[in-house]
Amino acid sequence: MRAKDPKQAVIDILTDPDPRIKREERGMLAKPDSLLFLKEKNHRYVHAYVVHYTSTTNQEWYDTSLVIQNIDGSFTRRYEICCKAEDRFLTAENAQMMDRRQPWLRVSAGGGKPPTQTRAQKKPIRGTKVQKTRERNITQHTLRIGTSIAIDSVGDVIGYRFFVGYLIANGQDVVSVRMVPHVGSAEEDEVRDNTVLFLCECSPPVIFEFYNTSHALIATQRWNI
Repeated sequence: MRAKDPKQAVIDILTDPDPRIKREERGMLAKPDSLLFLKEKNHRYVHAYVVHYTSTTNQEWYDTSLVIQNIDGSFTRRYEICCKAEDRFLTAENAQMMDRRQPWLRVSAGGGKPPTQTRAQKKPIRGTKVQKTRERNITQHTLRIGTSIAIDSVGDVIGYRFFVGYLIANGQDVVSVRMVPHVGSAEEDEVRDNTVLFLCECSPPVIFEFYNTSHALIATQRWNI
């Protein structure tokens, strides 16, 4: 499905009642007047958005989308990661190993392959993957929420990846998070509705730095996948 505007490409998918897509059957069909674009990141030909909405079955969802511009100037949504509002802060059985005094993110990623990876055949990414460990004072955490769906490529392959993080502040005054990848440029985002979003060409591992209102570093978290 193509649109003349990148945001419209997201809206068209989230509100599409086509029974073949089964959004309503899965409780994911958005009420158009409930769509709230919480976060957005824009580069020349690629855009990422986090949308909060209520479905026609009155469930609250958070949807993260990657939208690319096609050669003809139209826009297509290529990747999606979604989760129910009540699932954003679920913890695994070994969550008690985490330092409850430290803020941390539940992180999901989607998009193109990291620059350091070889060009393998593109395959859809599905399923849920969770990994948590601790290493001294740096928290290591990996999470994939919901599904990330790769749609047939249109035009050139885009190397950008998006990272969406849901913040568990644990009583800390976190106002922004800075992402520092092993390969690629650092990027910082302000926290809104306990959510941060990044869009860049980078390779893991990634360090997330948590800053307070004085922009003082209060914690770090290591993420790898």
